[in-house]
Amino acid sequence: MPWNDDDPSALASLFTRDGVYQDLAFQQTWRGHRQIALWHSITHQGITGVRIKVTNAFRGGDHVAVQWTFSGTMRGAPASFTVPATTIMRLRHGRIVSDVDYYNRADLLKQSGLPADWTPPTS
Repeated sequence: MPWNDDDPSALASLFTRDGVYQDLAFQQTWRGHRQIALWHSITHQGITGVRIKVTNAFRGGDHVAVQWTFSGTMRGAPASFTVPATTIMRLRHGRIVSDVDYYNRADLLKQSGLPADWTPPTS
């Protein structure tokens, strides 16, 4: 699964050139292959043992819904987290045009032992 791999370009290649990834929990939007690859790198650098595990998925035409678990340990956090998540994707010619991730940020931070106002480090 490209998301769990260390190669950011493998994940980015699943998107159209104008593809958009949104993480609503952390209010981040990434556009195009370069930014999506950067998001993958930042996530893997900031979360030790980061993994997703797909638990359910279905497709209707050019729309895909995926249920999954998101897990790992945030850099500097005293504990790991595992939270349920849902992604809604829109496809064009078999590639992702938009990907919107939904999960509970408060639950992730609480499980991690981080304060509710915590934000990811910038470097």
